[in-house]
Amino acid sequence: MTGFFVALFSALFLGIIGGACKPAFILFKPLVSITKATPTMSIILLALIWLHTEIAPILVGFLVIFPLLYTNIAEGIRNVDGKLLEMARMYQVKKKRIIAELYLPSLSSYLTAGAATALGLNLKVIIAAEVLS
Repeated sequence: MTGFFVALFSALFLGIIGGACKPAFILFKPLVSITKATPTMSIILLALIWLHTEIAPILVGFLVIFPLLYTNIAEGIRNVDGKLLEMARMYQVKKKRIIAELYLPSLSSYLTAGAATALGLNLKVIIAAEVLS
């Protein structure tokens, strides 16, 4: 579960940055794509070879679910309705209210779906890593 929470908080931090800032999204995209494309079993085997058996499942869980969480969070931020944002800026709505009433509702559905999927995947991957170690 440590890998899940580390991945969740890292993905929240980087996903919000990537979703709000297009250059950051473009910068993170290759790293996320490479991590997504790497087979899970190869990540498990390399982690078991390179790392101590207690640390390997945490790293494996992080590497497997971080791209999933990051993508969901960044897309949740990026998919806020532009017309609503424009209207909020036009009426000089405070940033705090824009975040609370536009970004958080958009992000919550993406985050909930991503976290539910990631939690199940994390358990499967950690069990596989533990069995092989």
